[in-house]
Amino acid sequence: MNRPDRKLAAALILSGGIGLTAVQDAFIKQISGGLPFHQMQTIRCGIALMLILALLVVRGELASLRVARPGLMAARSFTLALASALFYIGLAAISLADASAIYFTMPLMVAALSGLLIGERVHPWRWIAAGAGFAGVILTISPGSSVFEPAALVTLAATILYAIGHMLARPLGDTMRLGAMAFYQCLAFVILAGLLSLLFGTGLFESKAHVSL
Repeated sequence: MNRPDRKLAAALILSGGIGLTAVQDAFIKQISGGLPFHQMQTIRCGIALMLILALLVVRGELASLRVARPGLMAARSFTLALASALFYIGLAAISLADASAIYFTMPLMVAALSGLLIGERVHPWRWIAAGAGFAGVILTISPGSSVFEPAALVTLAATILYAIGHMLARPLGDTMRLGAMAFYQCLAFVILAGLLSLLFGTGLFESKAHVSL
């Protein structure tokens, strides 16, 4: 499939998405001390799932939910679901600035893994741009001592999974509509949250040893 060359529009959309994600993360950081992750994720993604489904119905795109590559779709969706779980569990223990500093290593990870996973060559100037952008982020948010907190490793693992999940969107984009990809992504989030609820919702594993737990 030939993709349209609309770099400016893509950059603006990505910037808007990152801005909304930052607002979302701030809210989740605020409530993470009193609301278990599985409850928050079920509410957040359950509502999103219903809104996406309603949009697909209104636009007459329910047929787009048929998946040509179900294995790849499931791999991407549950990779991102696990990444989200790990990120917000880690966020409960470290500052938002430090979590953001770790998360913004993702462009470097994407550059490093894209050739291996999806066969896309990364030009040297893209490496330089990704590295300069990360340095700018570090200078701006000035991460503190909580990057040495053990939960920072959980956030780093989440970032690696996010990078893999985002890269898998590239080959899926050839055969799937965006709305369908978002639907299955949110569905995976809700399924994982439900499984975590069954496991931890009884309070059997409750622990006050660490805020992430």
